[in-house]
Amino acid sequence: MTTGRAGLDLGTPARPSGLRLADVARSLGVSVATVSNAFNRPDQLSSALRKVVLERAEELGYRGPGIEGRHCGPGTRAPSRSTSQSP
Repeated sequence: MTTGRAGLDLGTPARPSGLRLADVARSLGVSVATVSNAFNRPDQLSSALRKVVLERAEELGYRGPGIEGRHCGPGTRAPSRSTSQSP
């Protein structure tokens, strides 16, 4: 169980500690982009390759990229969870 700043239960972590998308890619001998596409852009892969990638990810306990990084590019930050609004 993971708890947030306010002590709220955030559920089970999305992946085992330290396991990354790159680890899944390395275990299959494919690029990080291929694994990322299996989760985020399935139309970019054959259904057979996507199945192999997702099965290996599941075997390793990796459930996909964390939501914290989905909207972050170089030099950007994850959106704040603050509920206050600026004037």
